[in-house]
Amino acid sequence: MDVDDPASYRPISNLNTISKVMERLALARLRQQVTQPENFNKSQCAYRQNHSAATALLNIFNDAYGNIDKGQSTLLVALDLSAAFDSVEHSVLLTRLENSFGVTGVAREWIASYVAHRMQFVRVGSEKCAATSC
Repeated sequence: MDVDDPASYRPISNLNTISKVMERLALARLRQQVTQPENFNKSQCAYRQNHSAATALLNIFNDAYGNIDKGQSTLLVALDLSAAFDSVEHSVLLTRLENSFGVTGVAREWIASYVAHRMQFVRVGSEKCAATSC
């Protein structure tokens, strides 16, 4: 990637300490609720405590080796969505939080206000552009 091209970089969030504390408190409260419903995929490794890409890879190998032991075939289809979280439509996220995970009322409205009207940009040296136009 070209180090002088802002499109080569992803924006980072520079939050003040109070915002970071609020995020951690909200996450601690929401994590229990979001990971409990039946529709939460227990195989998900990303963004879960004590799980990682290595955990996902071990699960894949375990399943594949198990199928080999049974004389069965394994087909793996992998999809990598570039900047997947950056492309999530906020209205879809909020609807899913409410309908699938039961996040309603003040908690839902707080999250809605948190994701609304967010702006981000990339700055490399003196060059600056909106993240959506880089």
